[in-house]
Amino acid sequence: MRERWKQTDWNGKDFASIGIDLKVLLTTSPGRLGQFIRDYYLCRSPTSRAAERVRDLLPLPVGVYTQEEEEWDLRLQGTSFPGIADKTDEILRKSAGIKAWLWVVVVVLNFLYSGECHLDSSSSNR
Repeated sequence: MRERWKQTDWNGKDFASIGIDLKVLLTTSPGRLGQFIRDYYLCRSPTSRAAERVRDLLPLPVGVYTQEEEEWDLRLQGTSFPGIADKTDEILRKSAGIKAWLWVVVVVLNFLYSGECHLDSSSSNR
């Protein structure tokens, strides 16, 4: 992931755009965090996640995509979305970026809580 981070052109991007790009980078990452995201968020149906309600604070529930992100993706593809005409590109992009950052923070908290981030003893000597 470090190489992909270095290869991404961050010059001239604002906070919102970086959030959207970071979310895509994390969901496609080959590392532990990327695998956790694919296993827990991308490959399981929302109904199976909803059925696992517990009384603990963590892990926090979070959807994969927000309406703003879906609208922004559709806008970039040149297709319309119901109600999209009343939002400007700038507002929509910033809203999608903020939601992407929030998603990244919640997913990383859940990842840390799950214990998936712990290094095994063979890789800690590097």
